[in-house]
Amino acid sequence: MQEAINNVCRHARATRVRLSAGIDDEGAFVVELEDDGSGFEPEARRGRTGRGLGNIRSRASMIGAEVAWRRREGGGTVFRLRVGGER
Repeated sequence: MQEAINNVCRHARATRVRLSAGIDDEGAFVVELEDDGSGFEPEARRGRTGRGLGNIRSRASMIGAEVAWRRREGGGTVFRLRVGGER
């Protein structure tokens, strides 16, 4: 989450950021970071300068977590980390 928050601060030009955490229906711990910034395409960034997204994926795999990014309706990005629970 620290790297995701750093990315929002450095790149998103967001005016609002929301962080939420909870347990989903399968018992997994879920954290979401949502911003109203400029947004981005994670797949388009693969292999380009910067290691932030790769670092996030690597760190998440070390704890058995899944990470995903999606566009936020109205602009911006939603980052989601999910660990544990039934799969």
